[in-house]
Amino acid sequence: MADTESKYAEFTSIDYLASNNGTMADVRDRFHGVKLQLFVVVIMFTIFLSNTYSACNMVIKRPTQIAPWCCLVMTFAGVAHLGGFAIPSNLPFGPHCRAVGTAAPIFFTIAIMAANSLLLERA
Repeated sequence: MADTESKYAEFTSIDYLASNNGTMADVRDRFHGVKLQLFVVVIMFTIFLSNTYSACNMVIKRPTQIAPWCCLVMTFAGVAHLGGFAIPSNLPFGPHCRAVGTAAPIFFTIAIMAANSLLLERA
């Protein structure tokens, strides 16, 4: 099991689909999984992008307050991760699965720190 996981961790989505291990049903399941993952990531990216636009408007209206800046950092962390790692992982020369998984906690930590700052400022 560990051998299989480490082997697939260095694959992009295209490499994962092109690997010819298993039956046709396995290939179909892989394709369905990658397609579903891409669909969910694009929807999340669209939501984060919309929220980033709203946060930018908040920063423009109130540039001296901390809360709009925290909202901007939170939403931009999502846009940076999804747009910089998760969506390009479906391209032939995009980052591999391990890079996407390594970058996610970094961006999530930044977003959580911004959320905690926002809560502390509001308290």
